[in-house]
Amino acid sequence: MPSALNSPTPTRPTPRAQRRRLPAAPFLIGALIAALLLSAASRIDWSSLGDSLSPFQDDSPETLALPGCATGRPEVTIAVLDVSSSVIDSGGADPHGRSFDETRLLAKALNQAPCSRDDRFGAVIFANQAVEMPPTLVSSQSVIGRNLVRPPESEIGSGTELVRAFDLAHQVAGRHAEADVTVLVLSDMQGDDPHEVDRQLSAMTASHLHLIALGHHDDRYDRLFDTVTELDQADEGAIAVALAEAVASSRRNPPSSASASDTPAGA
Repeated sequence: MPSALNSPTPTRPTPRAQRRRLPAAPFLIGALIAALLLSAASRIDWSSLGDSLSPFQDDSPETLALPGCATGRPEVTIAVLDVSSSVIDSGGADPHGRSFDETRLLAKALNQAPCSRDDRFGAVIFANQAVEMPPTLVSSQSVIGRNLVRPPESEIGSGTELVRAFDLAHQVAGRHAEADVTVLVLSDMQGDDPHEVDRQLSAMTASHLHLIALGHHDDRYDRLFDTVTELDQADEGAIAVALAEAVASSRRNPPSSASASDTPAGA
């Protein structure tokens, strides 16, 4: 027999007292179900359910460990970030754009293990155009976090101008001759005239030059880098770890001139 709740024309009137109680029943049942669901959710290990179900989408390492510095000289770290379509499209090594989040993790690690009070972190972001995030004191994490963002494609394009990017990184490094400068290139190294790219990399004035090779990179330039780390498809955290290992390599192998000048006499 249809009820008064779901039938627009009930055949028998519902008593007044029953009409007052009927709306309360669905409410109480709904409240009970909601309480049970919340209780069950609180006991779920979301991390074991995979990225598609977990409310915590960023599984990158929260901290990165860096070794101490051998020279005590200021350290300037420059990340050169390739945001061309060959890197960030679905077939590239960084389709989820993790490079920016994980580069911020490196900046935090540099702040936690500085070489001096004057340590700085900067970036060059490039596709068809190259833009600079000027080196900022690593202690200014809010400024770094706010400035280290991908420019809109309308401003920077989607192609690859390696020469333009490396020329800008060279200029930034040249403004910090008093420091140990480490340049970290995140790119597939595709595009541009190979001879011009080779010339620009060879002219780089940085103390250390590292490549985190994203995807199927052009390996003809590998000989010009201190270290090369290949990431065919960057899992979460892989870029951050590769960046930290590159910086650690720079700290373990200071420039010979710096180590000699900073070694106390008679040591």
